[in-house]
Amino acid sequence: MAALKNGNRTGRLGIRHLHHRVNLKHLKFSTTDKLKVLDGVIEQERALEALGMGLMVRKRTFNIYISGASGTGKSSILKGLLNRQAIKEPAPPDFCLVNNFKHPDEPVGFVLPAGRGTELKRTMEMLIEDLRIEIPKAFHGKVHQERIQRILNEGLEQENGEFVNLSKDAKKCGFIVKSTKDGLVTIPIVDDKPVGSKEYGNLTDEQRAAVEAGRQKLEPLISAFLESTRETEMKVHHKIQEVQRTLGKNILRRHLKGPRTAFADFPEVKAYLEAVEDHMLENLEKFLPDENDRRQSERERAKIAPWYEVNVLVDNSEAKGAPVIFENTPTFFNLVGKIEKRVENGIYQTDFSMVKAGALLRANGGYLVLHARDVLTYPFAWDALKNVLRHQRVQIEEMGENFQFLPTTGLRPDPIPVQCKVILIGSNHLYHLLCNMDEDFVKNFQVKAEFDSMVPRTPDTMMEYARFVATTCQRDDLMPVDRNGVAAVIEYGARQAGASDRITLRFNEILNLLIEADALARGDGAHRISREHVERAADQRLRRISLLADKSVENVVQGTLRVDTEGAEVGVVNGLAVLNYADLTFGRPLRITAKTFQGKAGVVNVEREARLGGNIFNKGVLIISGFMGDRFAQDKPLSLTVSLTVEQSYGSIDGDSASCAELCAILSSLSDVPLRQDLAITGSVSQRGEVQAIGGVNEKIEGFFRVCDSMGLTGTQGVIIPASNVRHLMLNQAVVKAVRERKFHVYAVDSVEQAVKLLTGMNAGKRGSNGRWTPNSVFERAARKLERFGQRPKNGDNNGKKREGNGGDD
Repeated sequence: MAALKNGNRTGRLGIRHLHHRVNLKHLKFSTTDKLKVLDGVIEQERALEALGMGLMVRKRTFNIYISGASGTGKSSILKGLLNRQAIKEPAPPDFCLVNNFKHPDEPVGFVLPAGRGTELKRTMEMLIEDLRIEIPKAFHGKVHQERIQRILNEGLEQENGEFVNLSKDAKKCGFIVKSTKDGLVTIPIVDDKPVGSKEYGNLTDEQRAAVEAGRQKLEPLISAFLESTRETEMKVHHKIQEVQRTLGKNILRRHLKGPRTAFADFPEVKAYLEAVEDHMLENLEKFLPDENDRRQSERERAKIAPWYEVNVLVDNSEAKGAPVIFENTPTFFNLVGKIEKRVENGIYQTDFSMVKAGALLRANGGYLVLHARDVLTYPFAWDALKNVLRHQRVQIEEMGENFQFLPTTGLRPDPIPVQCKVILIGSNHLYHLLCNMDEDFVKNFQVKAEFDSMVPRTPDTMMEYARFVATTCQRDDLMPVDRNGVAAVIEYGARQAGASDRITLRFNEILNLLIEADALARGDGAHRISREHVERAADQRLRRISLLADKSVENVVQGTLRVDTEGAEVGVVNGLAVLNYADLTFGRPLRITAKTFQGKAGVVNVEREARLGGNIFNKGVLIISGFMGDRFAQDKPLSLTVSLTVEQSYGSIDGDSASCAELCAILSSLSDVPLRQDLAITGSVSQRGEVQAIGGVNEKIEGFFRVCDSMGLTGTQGVIIPASNVRHLMLNQAVVKAVRERKFHVYAVDSVEQAVKLLTGMNAGKRGSNGRWTPNSVFERAARKLERFGQRPKNGDNNGKKREGNGGDD
C-alpha cells in the first residue's frame, strides 16, 4: 500500500504530500523591494497567440472574444497589448457634421484628416465673429448709406414726378389729390372751390352728376399711379437688395477666401462653404442690429452661430496612433451615439449641433473593448452592435426607432462608415450560450482568446509571481514582502488553484490577501510582510466567512447530525461532501447507509426515488450496478435488492464523489463485515473498481478533520482519497500538524479493494482460476450471501417463518 502504483502514491501519505511548501532559496532576493517590477501580470502563451492573431487580421469578422475567470488580468494584458499595437498605427480621421441648409433634418457629414475637423470648426467660429463685425460696419458705412440714399432719392423723385402729373390730370377732372399717411385723398372742385363733405350735400343734382363723372375719369388715373408707384418701390427695393447683396458677397468672398484655400483639397468642404455663402446672402439682415429693439436684435444675432457651427463628432487632433476605447457602460446611446434635446417654450428642440458620437464612432480606425454581459444587458445595445459590425456603418438615431408604432419626425444624419475591431470580455459560459443561440455572433467573432485561471508551478512562474507581488506592493503602497512571505503567498495561490503543482492567476484574490497582510504587519509594527502575516491574513479571511461551516461542525458534535468518528458498523460509512455558499466552500461528512436483501430490484437509490439526486449522483449509483455485475454475476444472475441512501440529507445532492463510499457500504452489508467509523472516504468509482479523482479534496479532508478534532482525536482517524488527487493536496497547517503528530491520517487508494482493506482490516479478495474468491475475504462473504439470495424457497415452506437470507440485512 505504501508503494508507488501507476505513478500515483497509495497508502498512508507523508507530510510532504499534504502541503507542498514552497522553497524560494534558488531565487536571489531577500524582499520584494529588491525585485524588478513586473510589467502587467503573468501572461499566458495560448491567450497571447490568439490575441496576436486577432489584432493582426484586419477583416471585419475577425473580432475577438476574451474568456476566462474574473481577476486573471485579462483587462491588464489586453490594455498593454492594445496600447503597444495602437501606437504603431496612424491616427484615424476626424468626422464632422454640418447644417444642411436645404434639408435641416438631414445633416451633412464628411471626413477630414486628424486635426482638420477642429481646424474647420475654429475657422467657422472666427468667420462668424468677423462677419458679425464686418457686415454691420460695411452696411452702416458712409459709402454704402449714400448709395442706398441715392437709390431712395431716385425712387422718391420718380414718385413725386408721377404725383405731379396725377395732380394735373385730377385738376382737369375737377379734383384735387392730396397724399396722406393713410393714402391718397381726392377732393372735388366746384366753382373753383374745394367741396367738403358738408358742402357736398348742398350741391344740386347737376353739380353732383358732374362730380361723379369727373371721379370716374380720375379713378383709372389713380390706379395707374398706384401701380406705377408700386413698380417704382419694387425697383428701388431690388436695387437696394442688389447693392446689399453685392456688398455682402464681396465681404463674404473676402472672408471665405482663407477657408476655401485652406480646404481646397476637400470637395465636401468646398461644397459646404458654397452653401454657407448662399445661405448668408439670403440672411444678411440677421447680421444687422435693429436700432429700435437692440435686445431682440441680440437674441436674433445669437441664433446665427448655430447655423454655421461645425459639430466635430470625432476629434483626433491630439491622437497618437489608433484609438483604444474601453466602454464600461455600453448602453445603446453610449455605443451608437445620441441626439440631445433642449426645451424651448415647453417644446423639445434639437439640431445637428446636438448630435453626439458613441463609442463605435470614437473607436473608428482602432479598437473598442466591451464587457459582453453589459452589452447584452442594456436594451437594443447588442442588436445595434451587430448591425454596425455587419454593415460597417453607424446610424445615429433614437433608441428603438425601428420598433416605434408611430414614426416621429426628427434628425436623420447620414450613416457614417466605421471600421473598428471590437473586443468582448466575458465568461466561457456566456461564449457558449452566444455560439448556440446567436448565429451572428459566430460570424462576427472569429477569434477566441481563452485565459486560464491557473498556471503550472515552475521556478519561472514562481519568480513571475514574486515580481507580481513586488509590483503590487509598489503600486498600492504596501510594505515589501520577505522571501518566506512570498513563499506563503505562492502556497495560498496553489490552494486557491486546488492543486499543489498549479498557482492561481486570479490576482484579485492575491491583491486582497496582500492588503490584509500589510494591515497586520503595520499593526505589529513590522517593517515588512512575513509568512506569519500572510498566513494570519488567510486564516482571518476564512474565519470571517466560515460561520456556516462552524455551525455544521456544531450540529455533528451536538448530535443533531449523526456522524460517528469511532467504532465500526456494518453497512455504514462516512462519505464526504463539499458545500458551496457564495464565497464559502467547505467540506462536511455524510453518513451513508446500505441495506441488502433478497429481490430483483438491484440498487435502489433513495435520493433518486425522492427526486433529490442530481444526474451525476444518479449516474454514480448506476455505475455501482455495473461493478456488482462484473464481480458477482459472471455465471448467474444477480438476485439482489439494495436500499442505498445518504442519511439526514434534506436537499438536492449531486456529483459522483460518494460512489466509492456507497459501494463500500453495499459490500459491508453483503459481507456482514463492519466498516471503520473513524475513517471517511471520498472518490468516484468506475465499473472496473478503479477509484477516480474528485473535486474539493482539501475541503473534504479538512471538513472531516474539524469534526474529529472537535469530538476528540484518537490517533486512528483519517480520510481515504483517490491516489490521483494527491497532487491536489494543499492542506491547512492544523491538518498537517495532526498528521505529523500521528493524530490524523490521509490514505490514498487506486482501487475499491484497497479502500475495503483500509475500512475493514480484511482483504477484499481475489477470484481464483476456479471462479471462487479468496476464502474468508470480503468478496467471498458477499458472494456467499448473494448465492443464498439467489436460491428459491422449497415447496410448501410457506408457514410464515423467517427464512435465512430474506427479510433484512445480516
